[in-house]
Formats: sequence, structure tokens, C-alpha cells
Amino acid sequence: MLSRVPENKMHLVRWLLTVGWVILILSAFYDPISPILTAPDNLLSPVRVHPELCILEQGVCLPQISYALGPRIFWGIVIPAGVLILLVGGHETWRRICPLYFLSQIPRKLGIQRKRKKTNTETGAVRQELVGVDAQSWLGKNYAYVQLALLFLGLNIRLLVADGTALGFGIFMVATIAAAITVGYFFKGRSWCQYFCPMAPVQVFYTSNRGLLGSNAHMSPPASVTQSMCRSVDVHGKEKSACVSCQSPCLDIDAERTYWANLDRPEQLLLFYGYFGLMLGFFLYYYLHSGNWDYYFSGGWSHHERPPSSMLEPGFYIAGRAIPIPEIIAVPLTLGVFTTASYWGGFGLEKLIKSQRQQWTDQQVRHVSYVITVFLSFNVFFIFAGRPNLKMLPGWLELVFNGFLMLVSVLWLNRNLSRSKQLYQRESLTGSLRRQLQKLSISWTEFLEGRSIEDLNTNEVYVLAKVLPGFNRQSRLQVYQGVLQEAVTEGKAQSANSLEMLQDIRAELQVTTEEHYQVLTKLGIENPALLDPTIQRSREDQLRLDSYQRGLEVLMLDLVASHTPIEQALQQKQAQINLMRQEYGISTAEQEQVLLTLFHPNSALLTTSSKILGKLQIWSTRQKSLTVIPPQPQAEIYQLLQSIVSEQQRLMVVQLFNILEMLADEPAALEIANTTSILAADIVQELLDVGTKKRLSHQICETLIHQKPVTTDTTKTVLLNPLDNLDATILNDTITQITQLNSQLLPMMSLVE
Repeated sequence: MLSRVPENKMHLVRWLLTVGWVILILSAFYDPISPILTAPDNLLSPVRVHPELCILEQGVCLPQISYALGPRIFWGIVIPAGVLILLVGGHETWRRICPLYFLSQIPRKLGIQRKRKKTNTETGAVRQELVGVDAQSWLGKNYAYVQLALLFLGLNIRLLVADGTALGFGIFMVATIAAAITVGYFFKGRSWCQYFCPMAPVQVFYTSNRGLLGSNAHMSPPASVTQSMCRSVDVHGKEKSACVSCQSPCLDIDAERTYWANLDRPEQLLLFYGYFGLMLGFFLYYYLHSGNWDYYFSGGWSHHERPPSSMLEPGFYIAGRAIPIPEIIAVPLTLGVFTTASYWGGFGLEKLIKSQRQQWTDQQVRHVSYVITVFLSFNVFFIFAGRPNLKMLPGWLELVFNGFLMLVSVLWLNRNLSRSKQLYQRESLTGSLRRQLQKLSISWTEFLEGRSIEDLNTNEVYVLAKVLPGFNRQSRLQVYQGVLQEAVTEGKAQSANSLEMLQDIRAELQVTTEEHYQVLTKLGIENPALLDPTIQRSREDQLRLDSYQRGLEVLMLDLVASHTPIEQALQQKQAQINLMRQEYGISTAEQEQVLLTLFHPNSALLTTSSKILGKLQIWSTRQKSLTVIPPQPQAEIYQLLQSIVSEQQRLMVVQLFNILEMLADEPAALEIANTTSILAADIVQELLDVGTKKRLSHQICETLIHQKPVTTDTTKTVLLNPLDNLDATILNDTITQITQLNSQLLPMMSLVE
């Protein structure tokens, strides 16, 4: 829902919410406003106490005195709003606005995160890197149970000390914030959210495989910034991924992928089948403790100040009698019994669904059972959550809110019931199939009668791939190779399971099993590391490497624009490079891989050189125009224009020299050098001094001095010689600009004279 909102705007939203949250917490320690609003004689306040009422708690009327509003606002408004956001907007909305996540990033913003030294076994070089949670560690394997345990503990603390006691609420929230900041210091990335946050199981539960208005991350292009994934803004104001692969699969990148990957895991079963009972037991305890529902629905619990010793008093009051079980035991006992009963009830629901839909697979039965459990939990939750505050509103407004809750829950149920892992995989490969089809030389607008290939849904793309006219065997294999390569690179498939993973696309493209293995072999020859079974590929790691590479690209492009020697500039930027390596945890092997990719002919560096050459061609044409068109070429106005054109050419040639220095003897570098020499031979000879020759390789210098004939091969980046091929449009544009400049500069020249 908010995945496409710019990060700078969301940063402001998080700031505002965090400030509001902190003020609410501080009110637990100092609050001069609540006593005024809740005073019995404040007849205009809807939250004032009513001394004439008797709210019973274990047979005794609660004292009706002024109270702090902080706990009531947080537990009765903020938490229910969070659950509603999760179901409607998905986790991507909540995680982008969560103040606790914002606060957990304080150590990263201050640059004081814990680092460890890592020694390269081959070179002996020592470097520092940020610490992440090892996936093979105890925490990495059991974090879901840790979060569930913390959620269980948090609900116990709330019932025992943090509900009606402002001081207890304040201490509980400060301790939570301190824990988040501490985790942010010890571990990189979003480790608090991924491994410790007690709210994380609630997010996973209510998001399920996607929120009502959640985005479809699996259909986004590679390296896209999706959902609530970590992001930052570069020096050019462009939003980019800041993923450091602190967890894989990551809920913040693609919630539905995480959902299907964990569908049958024991901790997922405990969450989806146990949560309903945990939630129901929590609300029912108010009745079991007080002996009536009025204690909860009146909001009396929110201002029932009790000393710590009350935890040793009877925790149950049933049928007018106190049960001599201390509250400190009664609370976890109630939550534990209801959670256990709900957990086993979930398996009973599976059996019921299976008896009615015997043709369904076990996976589909479990998914439907999960979805029904979430639907029931959401509606039961809002029977209780926020009701003490809603009952202050007019009755019709409460009914409207009830109707809204039912509407969004039914729409969510309809959106998620029909999902399946197979459908998700089919959709996730559709984007790749689209990109490969677009590489074909086909006018899609004409073929699709005005529609673009982006307008087609999943099934239409698959049908298109099957019935496309002139789509020969070679083209089909080319498209299939591209889809397979993307799937393996992003970790969607491994070489071992790719045959099964891509079976739908193989069927549509009519690719045989033998051809699949031929394509796989070809990919292995071109890039042996791609199919290396010892390398665990994931989308998170790919994003981490892509983010680091883009950071280096921006750095390199800045060096090009700085007109300084590359070696000197790199030394100046070495500290920034080291910081980036620490942040993204880049190993020596990954560094070499990124550098190889960075200097690939399709890299941003060569794209920039192509743009500069295009501009240089235009300015070279203008220079030619100034020498052959003007009736008075020696006039001062034309000499001034010629100096301006020459200066523009010098600036671009200097930038191209910097690029050539970084590319060394790459084949693309020789093409760039040859084209530069053709477009601006005089400028090249002028700037190619001894110092510049030392920076450039001997072969590049020879090419700059002795230009070669230009080829017209469209596959090369070489441009046609503008001195021999004057473009009429450019000439007319130049004449127009000269005329305009002439009319502006002649009066100035006359003043000078």
C-alpha cells in the first residue's frame, strides 16, 4: 500500500509518529493534562470518571478517581489501529511507519554499531564488518519461537502490571525501546524486527500471504525496491535498496514468498493455530479475573492502579467466588491453556476442510485453514479491542465501524482464499517472461491492438508466449534461457529444482526436458559460479550486492565528473568504499565479482560514456557548422561562440579520459577512445600531455593518436564521424542558436567597443 511512497516522505511520517509515541510514554511519568480531562466535574470530557457508577472487580467497586490516559490510548487505540493496518495495508505499511523500528536504527545512524574483524585467509588482510545474526546459529534457527515467547511474556506483563498502572506502562515501554536500540547496536540491518520484536508474529499472522491492499512484490523487476524493504536515498535523490541480507527469506522484500516458504514449518503452525487461542484467552481473562464483563467494556481496567503485591492475590473470580490461585500464575495458565486448545483445534479444522475438499492437496488445505483462522481472529479481536473507547461514540457510528470491519475482512478473505504456491510461482516468473519477450524485435502495440505487454495479466502473457507468430525454436530457447538465468540468479530456483520450478513456462514455450538441460549447461559454461551448488543464492544477497554495486557506480561517476586522476581520486574515496563494504558485508570474492560486473559493457559507467559521446558528437557538429556556415567567420561573435564550443568539448573529453583510465584495455574502452579521437581530434591532441599518457594504457594512447576508420556496425558503441556526416536537423538548430546568440551578444559587443 505504501511501498511506492518515497522514503523521504515516510521518514518524516516516522519522525512524527515517533515523537507522538515518545510523548505518550513520557506522559506515564509526568502528565498534567489527564487529571483535567478525567476529573469527575469535567462534564464536557467523554473520558471523565463517573463516581456514581460501580464497576465491580472481584465483588468490590473500583474507586472512581482521575487517571492517566496514556495506557488507555495505547492499548485501546494504537494497538487496534496496528492490527487493522496489518490486515488492510499489509506488513509493508506497518513496518514503514513503525516507531520502534525507527528507534532501533539509532546506532546505525550514529555510526556506532558493533563491528568484528575478519581476516582474509588468502591475503591475510584484515577488515572490519558489521555483525549479523548467523542463519546457522541457535537464534537464526529458533528466532520465531523467541518472538512468540516474547509476545507471550509481553501479554503477561500487560495483564499483571502495564494495563492500568501508568508507571508500569511507562517502564514497560522504555524497556522495550532500550531493547530495540541495544539489538540495533549489536546486529546490522533490521535484526530487531526480524529476530526479536514481539509484534513480528502478529505482523506475520495478520498479513498472512498478503494484505488487502498489499503490493505484489514477486511481480516487480529484479533489484526493485519493494514493500517495506530497507531503503535509502543516494546523492542524486534516487531511492535505492539498503538491504544487507540480515535474514532470508525476508518478509520485508516479499511477504508472500516468506509465507509459502514457511507454510509447513512447526513454528508457523504454532503461530497460525495458537494465536487465536492466545488472543481469546487474553480478553477472556478480564472476565475470569473480575467476574463480569463490565470491568473490561467500561474501561475500568485502564485505570485500576494496583500495587505489585496484587500479583499474589487470587487471579480468578468465578461464580461469585475467588479461586486461590495467585494472579502471577493464573495469567500465564489461562493464556497457555487457550493457546494449546486453539493449536490442536487448528488441526481439527484441517481435517474438516479435507473431508469436504478431498481433491485438494495438503498444502492447499493448510493454506485455507490458515486464512480462515486469520479471518476469525480478526473479527473476534475487534469484538473486544478498542470497544471501551468505541462505546463513548454515538451508537450509529459504532455500527458503521462494525460494518467497515466486516467489509474489509470479507474482502481480505476473498482475496486470499484462492491463492496457492503454484499460482505465486507462476506469477513470479511472469515478470521475467515479459522482460524476455520485450527483447524480441516485435512491435507489441500493433500486435496487441494498442495494448502494451505490461497491460497483460499472467495468463495472457503465457498464452502470448505460446501463440506468438514467427516465434521460432531459437527465439523460444532464447526467452527460456533468460527466464531461467533470472530465476537462478535471484534464488527463485536452484539448478537442481529448476526443471520442476519452470514446468509451466516450458509447457507454454514447448521446451523439452533435454533442451532445458542444454540451456542449463550453456549457462554453466558462460558463468560457472551461477550453478555452483555450494553457493546459496537468495534475492536478499542479490539485492545486497546490487546495492553495493550501485553505490560504487555513483562513486565512479562522481570521480569522472571531478576531472582528477583516478588513482588519486580513489585514494581519497577509499574510506567511503571501506564503509560501504562494512555496511553491506562485502567479502573479497564479492568485491571482485562486483568490480567485474561494474566494468561490464552494460554497466552504468559505459552507459555514461555513451551519453557523453552523443553530446560530443553534437558539439563537434556545431563546431563544424561555425567554420562552414557563417559569412564572416572571423567576426568576434563567431570567435566567442567557437571558444564556448571548444570549452564544452574539452570538458567532455576530460570526462572520457577518466572513464578510459578506469576501463584500462577493455575492448569497449578502445571503441570509446577511437570515437573520441574522431569526434574531437584537435582537443584530444591538445589534452593528451605527458601526465595524461601516464594515466592511460599504451594501447589507449595509440588509439587516441592514430584513429581507425569508423564502422557502421550497429552493435558497437562507435558513432559516425560528424565531420563527414552533418545532420541537417543539428545544422538548422545550430544556425537558430547562432542567430539568437548573435542578437543577444552584438549589443553587448558594441558596448565593449
